Amino acid sequence: LQIFHNWSFDGHLLANHGIEILGHRSGDTVHMARLWDTSRQGRGGYKLSSLMQDLLGWGKTDMKEVFGRFKLKKDGTPGKVVYLPDSLTLQTDPNVTMFEKWIHYSTYDTICTWYLYFSLRKELENMSWSPDAIVYENELLKMRADRTLFTFYDCFWRPFGQILTDMERKGMYIDKDYLYQQAEKAQEDKEKRTESFMQWVRSLCPDGKYININSNPQKRHLLFSSITEPDDAGSREPHMRTFQVDNKVEEEEEREEEEGEEGEVLFLSPPRSKRSISLLGLALTPVAYTATGQASTAGQVIQKLAGKPFASPPSYGTAFKDLGGGEEGKAACEALASLLEGEAIEKLLSTFLLPLPEQTDEASRIHTSLNINTETGRLSSQRPNLQNQPALEKDVYRMRKAFSAPPGRKLIIVDYGQLELRIMAQMTGCRSMLDAFEQGGDFHSRTAIDMYRYIAEAVERKEVLLEWNSHDGAPPAPMLKDKFASERRKAKTLNFGIAYGMTKMKVARDWGVSLEEAEETIQTWYSARKEVKQWQEEVIERARRTGYTETFLGRRRYLPEINGRDGVGRGHAERAAINTPIQGGAADIVMMAMLKLRGEERIRRLGWRMVMQIHDEIILEGPEETAEEVFPLVRACMEQPFDSPLSVELPVDGSIADNWYEGK
Repeated sequence: LQIFHNWSFDGHLLANHGIEILGHRSGDTVHMARLWDTSRQGRGGYKLSSLMQDLLGWGKTDMKEVFGRFKLKKDGTPGKVVYLPDSLTLQTDPNVTMFEKWIHYSTYDTICTWYLYFSLRKELENMSWSPDAIVYENELLKMRADRTLFTFYDCFWRPFGQILTDMERKGMYIDKDYLYQQAEKAQEDKEKRTESFMQWVRSLCPDGKYININSNPQKRHLLFSSITEPDDAGSREPHMRTFQVDNKVEEEEEREEEEGEEGEVLFLSPPRSKRSISLLGLALTPVAYTATGQASTAGQVIQKLAGKPFASPPSYGTAFKDLGGGEEGKAACEALASLLEGEAIEKLLSTFLLPLPEQTDEASRIHTSLNINTETGRLSSQRPNLQNQPALEKDVYRMRKAFSAPPGRKLIIVDYGQLELRIMAQMTGCRSMLDAFEQGGDFHSRTAIDMYRYIAEAVERKEVLLEWNSHDGAPPAPMLKDKFASERRKAKTLNFGIAYGMTKMKVARDWGVSLEEAEETIQTWYSARKEVKQWQEEVIERARRTGYTETFLGRRRYLPEINGRDGVGRGHAERAAINTPIQGGAADIVMMAMLKLRGEERIRRLGWRMVMQIHDEIILEGPEETAEEVFPLVRACMEQPFDSPLSVELPVDGSIADNWYEGK
């Protein structure tokens, strides 16, 4: 048996020393523990010591207690802060005593992992497994008599874990030169936006040039401070406040000086480390408050103050009215929008553009850590987080373009369309949703037809068109999505919101309607989808009886608060009960597709490997000359991840590209 606790870490560590583990890996106790109990966050998590204590009653000293070292102070003496050196440092420590400790600790780790595996295996073998019936058509399952959660682990999650480790090891190629170029452009753009804001502040008060734009107290005073309470007309008097700020280089010019011998400049006063500045308070109306009762300066607050002054046509925020409109209000909105844009660019610089090139290996590949550590089973990406890319329409610097194929190779990028909605249709058996997907076209427009009778009548009278092929020229009537854009937008919100347990309170708050109107809208959505309502009620009731909910493939998520007295916690658990099967079901589908891709011998033989998974999207890399041959094979695996078809099709969008951006 080959057993590991976090095979991803152990496998990479061994590979870094030139050691390749061959043969069948029997288990990873981290993944087994997550399958056994998804709700351990805050209860010791999935550390070996915590699991050993809970399952076997064995104590285990934390590594930091054994190998921790005091961080040195500036004078070289040991401080009070204890840190844990990296594994390589510990393994190669010349101190014999420390090396012996490492050997003993590693041996005990090995013993713990061995016994933990059999304990977890027993737990999983005692847990029933009830996936969707389609899963039983799997050829691998037909050869097994057992039907427990360990069956699921051994047949699916164990090999899936190996896929993730292989992807981490392979890494994704990064065009570092492109990122450097974009970082330079972004830095210039940030400085322009910041300077635009600073010019506005300087126009308000002379000391504005010294404001620290990263200081919330200074921004809070500038925007919201007033010396009096609002009068009967609601107006406030702005006032000044003094702040201490770091001295700036320009202040050297303000120091008293005289000319010495041979024309040298002599300063008669030492440089100051701080200076006092006075900032004006504009007395704008606060949009939101912090937990301590102060006016918030969070990004969404600044956004509401600014509006969208650079849009066409411009839309000004609340600052425009507060400052009496006109040029003064317009200038304030534009300055605040510039501040926001500068902060957004700074985040892109610090999160992506600058650190990513430094995190690549000698082959210009970046290696993220892919973890099955969410309660729904969706993957997370860490060190770095490659899933947290800016939305495509907001990707000003086209950062996805840096994720590319090396010379002579290509990327195949494939992405499921509306996967979670299709899973909801499959699991609920909703006839309306199944019919809409079968008919194709704009799913959200079809939902709007079901919800609003007057839209259905407009379609019947051909006053609007549900679909139109642009190759046939201009449409003879307006498109539904344009004529009834508001209704379609609401239909889209409910399509996704219902899957996440959207409440009437949220609908009322987001749409600015009464609770009665919100409830009526939700019931209108359900009226054509009664199967969804019935399924949700059954799932919640089952969760109350069992204490957990299940995904499409039968993975469990425990819900400790589902029968609790706290209404907020119980409501959260009920929403999780109906959301997890859908969101987790989407994760199940992607996992099955990846297993099928890896098992497709022709794809492997032609030199193609998966290098990244981002939610419902999979990226493969391989030789340019075989890309056209492999692409339909990849698409077929994705669209048919099971041995038998689902009730709903799983269409895939995909392309062959030189980089991730081009493939979107």
